[in-house]
Amino acid sequence: MIIWVFVAVIAAGLGILVAGAAMTDEWQDAGDQAVDLIKSTVLPIVTLVLGYYFGRSGKG
Repeated sequence: MIIWVFVAVIAAGLGILVAGAAMTDEWQDAGDQAVDLIKSTVLPIVTLVLGYYFGRSGKG
């Protein structure tokens, strides 16, 4: 359930960026903000999972 909430929040954030870009017609700025949102939320989760996986594989 926590994963679905995380995905929903990210999707809502991207939806808000798209809606704002559609109203103001500033797609480049919205794209930059979307990339920053993804980098700041998804990248740490991916590195956490990879670190856990490779940390566990050396012990077992």
